[in-house]
Amino acid sequence: MLPLEYTNPELYSILRQELAPYHLHSFDVQACGAACNEGFTVVLKYGDRLSYTKEKSFSQHMMKENVEDIRKFFRSAGDDIKKALISDYFKMMKNE
Repeated sequence: MLPLEYTNPELYSILRQELAPYHLHSFDVQACGAACNEGFTVVLKYGDRLSYTKEKSFSQHMMKENVEDIRKFFRSAGDDIKKALISDYFKMMKNE
């Protein structure tokens, strides 16, 4: 898989828009993507050592007609990423 910003700039733009309210940036998540049979697959890796993964495939129809489902996925991912970063931070502080 290649970086999402190169493979599908539209989806990458939506991802950045949906992460902004959580005060998350592109360096908080590794976003990759690849074209599949009927659409596009997005893989998000995040957390300490990129130990968490969230993946979803979107059909061509969904990418053109139903962008709200894509936004919901990225919002859900944003919530999970923020929780993982907070959890990783407290684990790090506990181990010091």
